[in-house]
Amino acid sequence: MFKDYLKQLEDDGTAKAIRQLYDRYIDGDDAKPFVREDFVKALTKEVTAHPNAKSPELLERLAQPDFMLKQRNKANGAIPVQMQQRELDQIIKNQSVYYDWLAAPNPVEKHRKSMPYQLDELLNFRIPYYVGPLVTAKEQKAARGGVFAWMVRKDPDGNITPYNFDEKVDREASANTFIQRMKTTDTYLIGEDVLPKQSLLYQSYEVLNELNNVRVNDNKLSSSIFKSSATMITNS
Repeated sequence: MFKDYLKQLEDDGTAKAIRQLYDRYIDGDDAKPFVREDFVKALTKEVTAHPNAKSPELLERLAQPDFMLKQRNKANGAIPVQMQQRELDQIIKNQSVYYDWLAAPNPVEKHRKSMPYQLDELLNFRIPYYVGPLVTAKEQKAARGGVFAWMVRKDPDGNITPYNFDEKVDREASANTFIQRMKTTDTYLIGEDVLPKQSLLYQSYEVLNELNNVRVNDNKLSSSIFKSSATMITNS
């Protein structure tokens, strides 16, 4: 439709200038991106200023969010991994006739129902964020207390692969270390761990701090009110 509109323009210079808007939209400078919203706005202005028989239809399509989208963008780049696996499984099924090793079963038996092939496990495997960088037992010992490696291994020997990850890595201990390394100590109670901001104990003190600023007839609230169960639930 865009091409048809350009063909019906009488002035070749105008057609070239409008085509350059499209070129800028598709192959523009990354430093100054010409996003679709800018392209639609500029093109709508030009089509309105240079009408022909195709203008009404083109303007109508420009108002629709799915017109002239780039083939590769954030919206269509987020393909669910399930669809990728389905495509992979079909490829394995077709090609395993010629290359039987492609259909090797998943070594992780508990995953075989949803990921029957070894390649499926490789496709779906992700290193949990709380495990962090995979290190050897020697590197783990050297990095004890470090900020860039905190993973805890079950088995100090051998390489870690997607197929033996749970046999080699202690997920629970790694997750605990991940949290512990981010904790800090209190600035008032030296050496004591800080409380989580969303914890009930910390929030109760936040409420008390708010009540400290409350005044009735220019008088602060008495301490007896703060201790009253009607004011706050007493911490056990």
